[in-house]
Amino acid sequence: ALHTIRNADALMQLVRYEHAKAGNSLDLNALLSQGVIDSNNLAGVSIIDAQGHLQLSNRAIPKMPVDVSDREHFLVHKTHRDTLYIGTPIQSRTLGRPVIVLSRRLPGPGNSFGGTVTVQIEPVTFTRFYAEAALGPHDLISLIALNGITYARRTGSQESSGEDIHKSPLFQHVSQQPIGYYYARDAIHDIPSWFSYRKMKEYPMIATVGSSEEDMLMEHHAAARREYRFGAVISLLLLLFSSMVCAVLLQRRKRILEIQDAEQRRRRDQKRNQRRLTQQIIAAQERERENIGRELHDNVNQVLTTVKLNIELAQSDERLAPGLLANSVRYLQQCISGIRNLSRELSAPTLGTRSLIDSVTALVEMVAPSSGLDIHFHHETFRQTVPMEQKLAFYRILQEALNNIMRHASATHVKIELSQAAGISTLTITDDGCGFDTAGKHSGIGLTNMRSRAAVLGGTLHVQSGHQRGCQVVVRIPLPSTPVAAASKPGA
Repeated sequence: ALHTIRNADALMQLVRYEHAKAGNSLDLNALLSQGVIDSNNLAGVSIIDAQGHLQLSNRAIPKMPVDVSDREHFLVHKTHRDTLYIGTPIQSRTLGRPVIVLSRRLPGPGNSFGGTVTVQIEPVTFTRFYAEAALGPHDLISLIALNGITYARRTGSQESSGEDIHKSPLFQHVSQQPIGYYYARDAIHDIPSWFSYRKMKEYPMIATVGSSEEDMLMEHHAAARREYRFGAVISLLLLLFSSMVCAVLLQRRKRILEIQDAEQRRRRDQKRNQRRLTQQIIAAQERERENIGRELHDNVNQVLTTVKLNIELAQSDERLAPGLLANSVRYLQQCISGIRNLSRELSAPTLGTRSLIDSVTALVEMVAPSSGLDIHFHHETFRQTVPMEQKLAFYRILQEALNNIMRHASATHVKIELSQAAGISTLTITDDGCGFDTAGKHSGIGLTNMRSRAAVLGGTLHVQSGHQRGCQVVVRIPLPSTPVAAASKPGA
């Protein structure tokens, strides 16, 4: 291939030199017959003028004018400096068959564009050398342009050209190293093959040689089949029978051990979870009792004591009665509000008669004004009714999360989302507060209680947070296999 291209380029430069002296009176056949340059492998030599019309050729010029002004090689030379251009295979308008056109620019007056000198080479020229080689039916030799179009290709005894194989892994390997080999499926026949390739330094093309895996191993496989066929069949039958027996026994034993181990783990986990849950419930009850006692002592008791003193003063001095009674009414209203808030914290008053969505909405409406938090609640995909114990778990976890946000997070925005998908109910609480290190140790049992409530119902609780990155709590609890009776609204 390199020898043919070099000869073609040398011939074009000789023709260009002689044309500069003799013009269109140049006799190309006489020039070629001198044998200065080997032209046996060349299908034709032509001179094209600046308008793209065929002027000279060593072949008979057709009676009808031949216009090649639309050809890629002509357009390239028209707008670029002189260089050797190697085109991809096209149908020749003078020879009537596929050719590869090599061309150079002809200079015009004042170094303007004066046309082109072209050499046409049939694609088979590049693979003719291998015609008598003992190629396997899937062995191939090809010369490929860098844009993925084949200049020439021989597969077994079959010649071809002009195929587009730009998706072949060849180009990925060439981009990494110009010479190498790889294993892949043939880009045209999809046959697993080994390829060796080389990217030409002088010209923009790649030479490849490939041999199919089947052809490479054919002889080996045939010998192996003849030598080992009988023994292989007997051995295979014995091995298969032994393997089946062993596999059945091992699988059975493995399954029994897995069941026993799983049952033991389940019992241990159940006992451990029961002990931990009992401890947490007792701790939570004690904490709630302390909170109730503190709330009654610090707020309700002091307010009632103040009201009592005001009433006693009003009884002893009627002139002070109007102001003292008005203050007492205001204090009693504060006391009533405190007791109501305490009652709401201790119970979820709407869960028994209303949906979970309505209960969460009521909780948000109560918390938002008093805490100054901007709370958004989304529940568009929460439609299936859930049991009472799941409602209560979600409500208590949300209540605990909001208390943590108000006490510790210094947040301004909170997003609450209830959703259902793939048999799972999910509660997500996200805030923009100061966050915390989830890997560190934290005092209190709030998070532990939240996790325990989810675990009791077969669910999980995941916390994602970091310093100054806010916090996200995600609770997932499986929906019951038996649907709960539908309530008046979705998400009951």
